[in-house]
Amino acid sequence: MLAGGEQRGVPDPRAELRRGPGWVRASWPDGITLRVAARPSRHGGVTLRSELVAGASLRLDALGVRLRGARASRVLVDGYHSWDWTGVRDATAPGRGWWSAVWGDEGADSLLTVALAAPPRTGALWLRWQGPDGLDALCAGEPVQHGQRTGPPLSLDLPVAASTTLRSDPLRVAALDRRRGAGTGLPGELGAVTTARLVGWMSWNSLGASVTAADVVAAAGQLCPPGGLALLDDGWMRCWGDWQVHDGFGSNLTELAAAVRRQGRHLGVWAAPFLVDARMGTQLAALLLRDAEGAPVVDVRASADRLVLDASRPEVRHHLAALGAAFARCGVRALKLDFLYAGALPGARAAGWSGVRALREGMAALVGAYRAAAAPGSAVLACGAPAPPIVGLADTCRSGGDAVVNVPGTHAAPPPRPWFTHGELVVRAQARNLAARAWLWGTTLPPDIDAVTLGQIADTPPPGGELAAQWLRLAERSGGPLLDSDRPAAALDPARLRQLRATWHRVAGRPPRPDRSHDPLAMPPAPMSEDDFYSWTEPPGWEPSE
Repeated sequence: MLAGGEQRGVPDPRAELRRGPGWVRASWPDGITLRVAARPSRHGGVTLRSELVAGASLRLDALGVRLRGARASRVLVDGYHSWDWTGVRDATAPGRGWWSAVWGDEGADSLLTVALAAPPRTGALWLRWQGPDGLDALCAGEPVQHGQRTGPPLSLDLPVAASTTLRSDPLRVAALDRRRGAGTGLPGELGAVTTARLVGWMSWNSLGASVTAADVVAAAGQLCPPGGLALLDDGWMRCWGDWQVHDGFGSNLTELAAAVRRQGRHLGVWAAPFLVDARMGTQLAALLLRDAEGAPVVDVRASADRLVLDASRPEVRHHLAALGAAFARCGVRALKLDFLYAGALPGARAAGWSGVRALREGMAALVGAYRAAAAPGSAVLACGAPAPPIVGLADTCRSGGDAVVNVPGTHAAPPPRPWFTHGELVVRAQARNLAARAWLWGTTLPPDIDAVTLGQIADTPPPGGELAAQWLRLAERSGGPLLDSDRPAAALDPARLRQLRATWHRVAGRPPRPDRSHDPLAMPPAPMSEDDFYSWTEPPGWEPSE
C-alpha cells in the first residue's frame, strides 16, 4: 500500500498485526488499517483482495499484495496496451509488467499464474519484481502517455474519506492449468462472446483513408468467401466524432450493408468511439474529459490532435449507447472499435471513477446497445486497447501493432514516403506477442494479429514467398479474425489467392482458440531495456492445439 507517498505493508513494527482463517490485518496508530483476505477460487487457487480502512482522510497511490516464496528465473508478462511488447522477462533481475504473469522456470511442471479475478475497476494492475523470490501486484493509476511508448503508472490519486473502506480489484493466484483454453491472464469466468472465427477482407492496409463504398462492394465479391466479412476501416466518415459518411464516399452505411448482403457477405464498420476531432470540441464540449485545470485532455498518440470523451459522465454513456444502436440499425454485422485506450486516459473524472472503469462502462454501454439491436451473431472487434477492461465485451482484440504501417490517415499530414510498408520485422513482432497472449488471453479474448496483405500496395512490393506463407500461418494460429487487405481491383497472384482461400476454408467457423507453444516460458527472456513492440525474441515452434 502506498498512501500519500508513504509505503506501508506487512511486516511493519509500527503496526498491530492480527490473523484469522484466510486473512491478515495490520493496524497503525494513526487509524489506517490494511486487511488482506484469501478465499478459494472456483477456478482453482485462491482469490486475494486488499482492503484499506482510513481513520483520517488521505489520498491513495496504490494498493495490492506482495507475493513471496515462489522462486522463478523467468516471467511471462503482458503489456498495458494491446500494441505493447508482451513476452518473457528475466525474473532474476528487477523488472515490471502489467495485468498478469506466469512465474517459474522453463520446462517446469508447476508454474504460478497471477492475474485479475474480475475486470478491473480500481485501476491498472501493475506487476514488479526485484529478483527471483517473488513479485508485487499493485492496483495503480493508468500509465503516462509517451507517443507510441507506454510509460510508468501514475498514482491512483484516489481520495479516501475518514472511516471509509476501499477495496482493490481481486487477484487470482493459482497453478497454471495447461488444459484450459481460457487465458491465464484474464478472468476465466468471462469466456469468448462468440464461438466462431471471422474470415474476409479489411480496407485499411491497402486503401487507408481513400476507401470508397465501391471498393467495399468490389472486395466483398472478389476477396471475401460466401458468408464472410467485408470490413470498412477508417476514412469513411466526415471526421472522428461525427460518424456520418463524407460526401465523396458514395453511399450511406444502410445502402452499403444492403449491397454487401446481396452478395452473400456481411458489412463491418470501424469507429474510434472515445475520440473526437478538435473541430467537434465546441459541439461536444459538455462530454469531454478534462484535466485538473479544466482544459480538455488531448490524445497525443492519434495522427492528429483529438479530444477524449469522459465516460464517467452518464450523458457520455448515453451518447455511446446511441452510437452503437445506430450502427446496428444500418445493418452493420461487425463493429471494429479502435483507439479504445483513450477511454482510460488520465483526467479529472467523476468521484470514484478510474480510467479503466470509465473505459469499461463506456464500452459496455456502446456494445450492449449494439448487440441488442444487431442481428444475432454480430461481432465486436477491439483494437488499441488494454485487454482486461474489455474482456467479456469484445470478441477479439488486436495483439500488437498494425501489420502495415505508414498508412496516410484522415485529416492528418501525410507521413514521409514510402507509404503502406510491411515486412519481416512486423510479422516477427506479431508472432512474439501472439505466442505470449495465446497463454495470457486464450479463448477469453482471442488475439487478432491484423490483416494479411499478399500483393503489392502502391510502391511497396508484395511480401516474399516465405514471408507471405509465415504471415498466413500466423493469422491462422491466432484464434482471431483472418482478414485479407489487398486492393480489390488489383489482380492477386493466383497461387497466393489459392493459399488465401485454403486458409479461409480451414479457419471459417472454427472455435476461436489460438495455438500455443508447449511451454509459456520457452521464449528467451528479454531485458527490460526491450520495451518497444518491435523488439523481439524468436518464439519457439508451436505445437498445434489439441
